[in-house]
Amino acid sequence: MSASLEDLLPGRAGPIQTYRLVASAHPAISLFGDLEDLSPEDWDLAYALEAMTNPRLRDERGELVLIPQAERVYGPGSSLIMAAFAYRNPRGSRFSDGSFGVYYCAELEETAIREVAYHMGKFFGATQEAPQTFVARNIGAELEGSAYDVFALNEPWLRDDDYSACQAFARQARVQVDCLRYQSVRHPGQVAYAVFRPKALRNARHIRYVELYWDGNRFTHAANISLEL
Repeated sequence: MSASLEDLLPGRAGPIQTYRLVASAHPAISLFGDLEDLSPEDWDLAYALEAMTNPRLRDERGELVLIPQAERVYGPGSSLIMAAFAYRNPRGSRFSDGSFGVYYCAELEETAIREVAYHMGKFFGATQEAPQTFVARNIGAELEGSAYDVFALNEPWLRDDDYSACQAFARQARVQVDCLRYQSVRHPGQVAYAVFRPKALRNARHIRYVELYWDGNRFTHAANISLEL
């Protein structure tokens, strides 16, 4: 890895509208937002009590202890933000070794769709899934925070499918900044973000459902669903 933090100066990202696709496993509700009138201490107690007997709640909220209390967000839409930080991913991702959560998003809806189609395509291919429709939720949120901008860096490790160099870089960067601005690997020339802190995001909301069509070998196309019954 030839680039280092010493080569970069922290800047600002946003305020800017971003998009993120997540699998649609549950109805579009906000569990974090339900308790917005409670203090953080009371909220944590209420969550702990309910999570003991509510598997669905545990599934959406994940492991709250992974998020420092000072960095948590509450109120309408906060569940859509917090969920990304409340899970350990043992396999890791481009900018996480799996020990911390990252909210991945993009400036364009198409970029978010292409990123998800690629990664879900790898999974569907590995498990030899039959032709089907994969439904995801398109989440919009405003991003504003300190950032390292690596979009223009001509570094192969930023686009390599071996994430080890990106993960090493991110472990250092997240101590210094709220997010990284980088070039999408799956939609070249377009901007993506790796957000390290919930408080860099606000006004998260469900925009629409998106259908991605799997033909048994790859995702061939996507369609927006604007009608909810």
